[in-house]
Amino acid sequence: MLDKILHFILHQRLLVVLAAMVLLGAGVVAWNHLPIDAFPDATNQQVMILTEAPGLTPTEVERLVTFPIEIDMGGLPDVRQVRSLSKTGLSQVIVIFEDHVDTYFR
Repeated sequence: MLDKILHFILHQRLLVVLAAMVLLGAGVVAWNHLPIDAFPDATNQQVMILTEAPGLTPTEVERLVTFPIEIDMGGLPDVRQVRSLSKTGLSQVIVIFEDHVDTYFR
């Protein structure tokens, strides 16, 4: 069987070269139509709000800065989760939206 294949390849060189060119052309076309992203974007849609509050203790930052921001951001449409962290002089609020939301226009 292998002898027949080798015999065909050796005697039909033009056909083999033509088939290789067709395969190469199909590969180039397929490569050009591949999406740009090799891996899907698995991250969630989130916005981080950092607020400085110099001179305030963590409890004051939580009460005066973080909590009001959490309340306002929690009222936005398509919000999945609101997380926060309060440190001395710094408030961090992370708002996670549903996957279909475009955060650029929010």
